Amino acid sequence: MLPAGATQVFGPIDPLPVDLDVVVERGPGVEYRALCTQDMAPHIAEVAAGHPQRIPERLIVARGVLSGSGTHSATLHVEQCRYYLVVASANGATTVVALRLRAAAG
Repeated sequence: MLPAGATQVFGPIDPLPVDLDVVVERGPGVEYRALCTQDMAPHIAEVAAGHPQRIPERLIVARGVLSGSGTHSATLHVEQCRYYLVVASANGATTVVALRLRAAAG
């Protein structure tokens, strides 16, 4: 469960394709942003406070929204650096999801 304003951080993740699988059980879904490891430290306070939208756009190396009830998947293609994945509830609303990160097939 991601309460409104909560974030979850995964990483560091190696620069290989990664699948993000999400099952939205209740709520709007999730937003995600990826940023290189060297860019996370200056912004960890904003992320921990539930404000990942304050991360400057120029630092985001991948982003997306997985919304609506049911199963969703996205493949992250971050090749330039090891990175952190920051996940937050979409639309600032509480959401219940099952989330899995895995090495992309193929």
